[in-house]
Amino acid sequence: MIGGTGAEVEVDTETGHVTVTRLINVADLGRPINPKIVETQLSGAALMQLGFTMFEKMHFDGGQVTNASPCRLQDSGDIRRAFEHGE
Repeated sequence: MIGGTGAEVEVDTETGHVTVTRLINVADLGRPINPKIVETQLSGAALMQLGFTMFEKMHFDGGQVTNASPCRLQDSGDIRRAFEHGE
């Protein structure tokens, strides 16, 4: 399987606040046995990566990461529009 996710974002240039307006998943995986499970897995993976990208903050001291705590998990309020799935 090969796939990708694209994000459309709006950035407030005064505050730096980023809003994700659209997230699109595409995948070339052949013929799925259960398409709903594939859709759910792709959506979950995209949301997890979005959470890492948007909410994780890493602090360094001398080249070493000093904060090992997990990042904040996003919720439905963090994304305004639903997923669009490519076929």
